[in-house]
Amino acid sequence: MVVLAGWIHRGYDNQHPDILPAAPECGGNEALWAAGKRIKACGYLFGLHDNYQDMYADAPSFDVKHLRRGANGKPLMGGNWAGGQAWQVRPQSQVELAQRNLPEVAGRFGPSIYFIDTVFAWGLVDSQAPGDVWDRGVDLDYKSKLCAYARKVTGAFGSEEGREWAVPVSDYLEGLYGHKFDTPPGEVLPIFEIAYHDCVSTYTHQSTRIGPDDAKHVLDHVIYGEMPLYNFGSHLYWQGAEAEAVPLRVSAAVKGAGPRTFEVTYTWDALGKVAADYSAFVHFTHPRSERPEQIAMQNDHALPATSTWQAGSRHTDGPHAITVPEGYSGDFELRLGLLNRDGERQALSMGRSDGGRYLLGIVHAGPDGVTFTPAEPRGVNRPFARKEGWSRDLCTTDRFIKNTYEVLSWVHRLTFGVPLEEHHVEGPVERTRFGADLRVVCNYGAEPVTLEAGPVLGRVTLPQDGFAVWSPTFVAVHATEAGGKSYATPALYTARGLDGEPLGQSAQVRVYHGCGGPALGLAGKTFSVEREAEVRLR
Repeated sequence: MVVLAGWIHRGYDNQHPDILPAAPECGGNEALWAAGKRIKACGYLFGLHDNYQDMYADAPSFDVKHLRRGANGKPLMGGNWAGGQAWQVRPQSQVELAQRNLPEVAGRFGPSIYFIDTVFAWGLVDSQAPGDVWDRGVDLDYKSKLCAYARKVTGAFGSEEGREWAVPVSDYLEGLYGHKFDTPPGEVLPIFEIAYHDCVSTYTHQSTRIGPDDAKHVLDHVIYGEMPLYNFGSHLYWQGAEAEAVPLRVSAAVKGAGPRTFEVTYTWDALGKVAADYSAFVHFTHPRSERPEQIAMQNDHALPATSTWQAGSRHTDGPHAITVPEGYSGDFELRLGLLNRDGERQALSMGRSDGGRYLLGIVHAGPDGVTFTPAEPRGVNRPFARKEGWSRDLCTTDRFIKNTYEVLSWVHRLTFGVPLEEHHVEGPVERTRFGADLRVVCNYGAEPVTLEAGPVLGRVTLPQDGFAVWSPTFVAVHATEAGGKSYATPALYTARGLDGEPLGQSAQVRVYHGCGGPALGLAGKTFSVEREAEVRLR
């Protein structure tokens, strides 16, 4: 699916609920209709981003009658976003305003999926306002009506984060899945996936997108049969020079200054001449935070003129004083990213990132003060973007998207609506089984793992970031040994039956070759496949 944000009259997070006409800077109603037509012609669902929990005072239809109020009768503030201070809309009015807007949106632009922001990100609320008293059950009832109405008008529906009560009234949850990426030390157990994988699709938050440096996150998606959000460049990015990482590395040191205060100092190493000036954004993420992306506190700050930094130089940034908010204790992940003058996130020369943020360490806040555990340095690792196989002539980003999509999209299609029956964690190795016969094994560890992966792949050896997927009609592998063949560098390939028969008896099998090879082993036979081919296994 392609979901457009910022299409409304004044742009992203502005002037809600007055969303029409579409943003004139982007071509207005006519251009949005044409974009939707092109997107749907490519086979994607066409979605639009909207919001009915926030109302802005500069909206033409702003009216305090729509606002949720406190026990003192005064309207309650929401977040302070791109459009400034937003006010909380009472749930009854959320439904009313959506019913005012969505029929015209559907008639003009024909979306086939709809995203209404923040519906599941907030917990259920009540009202003790004089003359307008209602409880969380009422909020649940109207929010469910809002989701069901959007789904009825457009065909499918999703919202931010996720709740158990959201499952019957939504088709996808954006943000719930990302907690496998961002978690304090410990194991992530997929309780929600086990309960509801066959009911609703889960995604990472729109700001948590994967790219060539995110090999681990490819495994995080294939193990649960879910799809990622891809990170790619602006405009016709594949036609220009590929964006290179800014030649900087950064580390952090933390010094306790009081029971709930500490100082953090950043050390920047220039690995080459830095060509431009940048600023830093810093997120301290905590699992109990109610703010987006679990951000409990921030330390965004300007940097000295980085364009003057020469190769081999080291620069101290800080100390910066931080106070732990009341009600928080335990572990905070310290994540830092770099912004250019346009506010765009920049890659650093530090390997894998989380949406442009790099983990620098864990801050421990407890009754005895604050301590810090630095993160281990990460190297650059791009096993799914190698210049080989089908995608060898594409840019790095497109090689990564093509190779991973060939695996993830088919695992997702085959497991959509299918229960996740088993999940095992055996040290760095994870295993899942969907339904009766689709199995996935992923190796997150540095040591290779050897196993039997069904009759078509046979014995496989998985290196770090290796995986094997096997079912009667589809197999996929990233391995140094598979199908009777061994590889100096891991081979990535898939095989999919086209005639509905089990692969071993199929006369029509489509083979995709992404990396390694080109000699690929399937069901005891060897095929030479440079890019893709149709072969017979029987």
